[in-house]
Amino acid sequence: MKSKRLAIWFALAAALSPALARAAEDSGHEQILAHGTDKSLWVVYALPGDSAAGTEARSAIRVESFPEAKWKRLSSLGGQAVALADRNGQLIAAFDNGQWVQVDPFASQRAIPGTQDILALAASDGVVWAISYGQLTRQLAATTAPTTTQSATPTTMMTASATAPALLPPLLFCLAGRDWQALAALPVASPPKNANQISLTVAGSSPQLALLDQNVIRTYRFVAAEARWQPTGTAQSPFAVRQLKLLAAADHLILFYAGDHGRYEMRVGNPEGRWAEPTSLEAPPEPAAVFSMTAALAAGQVHILAAAHGTKGAVQFFEQICAPDGKVVGHFAPLAAPAGSGEPSTLWSWVDVIVATALVMLMFDAVRRRRARPLVVLDPAQIVLAPLGTRLLAGIIDMIPLAAVMVGYVSLHAQTAAEVNALLRDPSFPIWAILAKAAYIAVAALTECLAGRSLGKMITGLDIVSIDGTRPKLWPLALRNLMRWVDLYLAMAPLALIFFSPLHMRLGDAAAGTLVVNRGPAQE
Repeated sequence: MKSKRLAIWFALAAALSPALARAAEDSGHEQILAHGTDKSLWVVYALPGDSAAGTEARSAIRVESFPEAKWKRLSSLGGQAVALADRNGQLIAAFDNGQWVQVDPFASQRAIPGTQDILALAASDGVVWAISYGQLTRQLAATTAPTTTQSATPTTMMTASATAPALLPPLLFCLAGRDWQALAALPVASPPKNANQISLTVAGSSPQLALLDQNVIRTYRFVAAEARWQPTGTAQSPFAVRQLKLLAAADHLILFYAGDHGRYEMRVGNPEGRWAEPTSLEAPPEPAAVFSMTAALAAGQVHILAAAHGTKGAVQFFEQICAPDGKVVGHFAPLAAPAGSGEPSTLWSWVDVIVATALVMLMFDAVRRRRARPLVVLDPAQIVLAPLGTRLLAGIIDMIPLAAVMVGYVSLHAQTAAEVNALLRDPSFPIWAILAKAAYIAVAALTECLAGRSLGKMITGLDIVSIDGTRPKLWPLALRNLMRWVDLYLAMAPLALIFFSPLHMRLGDAAAGTLVVNRGPAQE
């Protein structure tokens, strides 16, 4: 009795352990990012991965639509987002691994060739600008900062140099059509260490840049005709800057920068970058608990956002609204909860957990009921267990529906390895995975209930019998196929039971009391 209880607890722990890992992964956030347009405000809570704990980075995204001013959850993507922008009103996000995606609707994007990390993103009129590391040939490197006026056509295309490439500071890239073009290196001797020390925006049609140099913020405007950065101004911060954001209003620029413990300042400047004194703003609630702050221009107003650790370890988010000239419109208030019961990927993962756990419990109940029946002695002359190789082949054939759904889904949305990798972060991926599982189980269960055996067993000459040698009824056939869900959820690990079971029973056979045998005269 004691061993049976231990077995039940072991099975439940095995079924729930992936979900608990995912829950731990989503338990906190390191940074808050934001981006806005006239109609939307996107807020991203980025959580870094933990290699020691075996968790991956994730970014949870919510959006506020105007004029309704209602929040809703948008998606939860794998990877830590470092920069946001929008192209034609659709959010695009860059991640710490150098990839970038269009978030809603989800679509993988053409990677910047030869680059490492994307530090900043901006977009205007369908043109995407990015700051990223890369390599240029020594010959082309000399043209990135010309001293005379040149054509607006970029002469520094990203190339794969076979002869002594020179590693340059981060470069400005432009994506106007299908190909990225490298335009110019950043005007700094010491490149920024991370994406929080740089910000990119577009005023009119000109990229505008803010760079952190210790506690001095330097701003530049890109002169396309000369392919160079023109200095426009500086701003001195009284505290160590942790996050930096440059915003472009209708007729002026806005500079926001924040430090530790809720310290921040906002300055208003003209298009040339001459910065006024910091505007008078209020501190966020419980500033000592604030670990990240940012700002975004949305619906004609500046939204200042703060993330703080709560008393019980939960993360709280606050928002303050200011006019573009820096005047306070509203005080800091808790960010409204988004509509919906949970992030799509998390919700569907819990569906997977619940189904697998329920089936494990159903299996133990079926085994308990069967043990109460009289013991049946099998006739070895009539029962010949299926060879393991033949049974494996039949199982592979039965999985064709699952493979067809997943291959069809991937082929419709991705063509390259990088696009497939990005597609795996799509919030719709768990939904399609569950649909593929359901198709696989439904086809196998239907054919076995109607024909007595699956398509793979028909092709390989195998059959299914009860442990007493009789033809199984409909419920055992359905149950043995439903247990395939547990096999898939646990990455097919339960199939190892076939090698250790004297009757070569998998988890579904143990639940339903069935055997897989060679189809002989007794079964014809």
